[in-house]
Amino acid sequence: MRSSKILAVDMGNTNTVFALYDGQKWSRKWRLGTDSRRMADEYEVYLSVWFKNEGISFSEIENVAVSSVVPDALKELVHFLTVRFPNSPLVAKSSLAWGNEVLLPSPETLGADRRLNALAAVEFFPKVAKKRPIIIVDFGTATTFDVVNIDGNYIGGVIAPGINLASRALHDAAALLPRVAIEKPKKVCGEDTVEAMQSGLFFGYASLVTGILERLINELKVKPFVISTGGLGKTLSSEIIFDAHAPDLTLDGLRVLASRNIQSFQL
Repeated sequence: MRSSKILAVDMGNTNTVFALYDGQKWSRKWRLGTDSRRMADEYEVYLSVWFKNEGISFSEIENVAVSSVVPDALKELVHFLTVRFPNSPLVAKSSLAWGNEVLLPSPETLGADRRLNALAAVEFFPKVAKKRPIIIVDFGTATTFDVVNIDGNYIGGVIAPGINLASRALHDAAALLPRVAIEKPKKVCGEDTVEAMQSGLFFGYASLVTGILERLINELKVKPFVISTGGLGKTLSSEIIFDAHAPDLTLDGLRVLASRNIQSFQL
């Protein structure tokens, strides 16, 4: 009997997300700060506590899929997952059966998270994908723009510093600038340091995203379908019009990849 339950692990530069898909939805999510020094037994402690609190048994999860953009942290994570779960984890890499192509001079350099986003976008927006190119804007440690053509193939993108990274850089580099929350200020012209920083970050990033999208659209010469993902997509939605917001796009991409490479798993 085919199983549709899966534990997906998305290891980003800042956070590592563990998410349990129960066959219909992402029913549980847990988050850790990504740390390349973390050992396998530390993952054991965290997941044992999380699973115990939710009444989940390690043995009931047949399939595990992993994406990582932090090579130095991946080895210990995979070691833990291999030892603790019934089947070895599927690790997202270019040699797997993806069902699409990366049309770049060096396709192996494309981050797994970006390729997974593209894969999920085509899978879950099929009617659009056959008629229009897709641009995915992912608000993570970096803000990335990834472009998929109407054949479902990845053709390129843009990488910019993430908004939280910019905020932290301001605080770290300037002694008198505090940490500020990323939120929309009442007006552009701030009346104190916090308001001025919030204005620069919020409206500055809204302009950055809008500007890059305009340039990409000019190059594509056709109106694309634009999807936002990542936590700040909704925060900026008052200033930027996206066609869709898909908060779990990378995790969904792991599901799609697993369905194409693990015989016992189906979407």
